[in-house]
Amino acid sequence: MPGGAKNANHDRVKDRTTLKVTDLQQLQKMFENEIIYVLDPQGRIIDANRTALETFGYSREDLGNISIKDIVERRCLPATVKEIQRVVETGVELKETSEVLCKTKEEKKIWIEAKLYPILKNGKIIAIYGTAKDVTLKKKAGGAVKRVGRNV
Repeated sequence: MPGGAKNANHDRVKDRTTLKVTDLQQLQKMFENEIIYVLDPQGRIIDANRTALETFGYSREDLGNISIKDIVERRCLPATVKEIQRVVETGVELKETSEVLCKTKEEKKIWIEAKLYPILKNGKIIAIYGTAKDVTLKKKAGGAVKRVGRNV
C-alpha cells in the first residue's frame, strides 16, 4: 500500500508537469503571431522571435547589430526613443500601447502596436521586453473608411 501511494503521488506530480508543458505549448501557440523582441537599454535588438524576424526581414545573425533606429520610421523615432528611455529610467512598463510606423529591412512600411516591459536583475534594468502586433492592414482599412466617408 505505501508503494501504491507513492506511485499515485508520482503520477500527480507527473500530471502537473505535463500540464505545465501543455500550458507552455498553448502559450507559445497563442503568441506565435505576436512580434516579441528584447532591447538592451541603448535600444539595440538583442533577441527576437521568429515572427519578429520574418515581419522585419532580418535573420537571427542580424540581432545585436540592429537597433530601433533601423526599424522605426524617422518621424516616429523621437517618441519611441523617449518611451524606451522612460522605461529604462523608471523601471515601469509602458502601460499604454504605442502605434509606431516602422520599416522592414527592404524599406517596406508597416504599422505596429507595441508595449514595453522592463527586465530587471537585482533591481537594475538589464533589458526591455517588447511585444507588438502588425496592424498595417487595420490602419489601411481605417484610412479607406475615412476616405469613403469623406466622399459620401
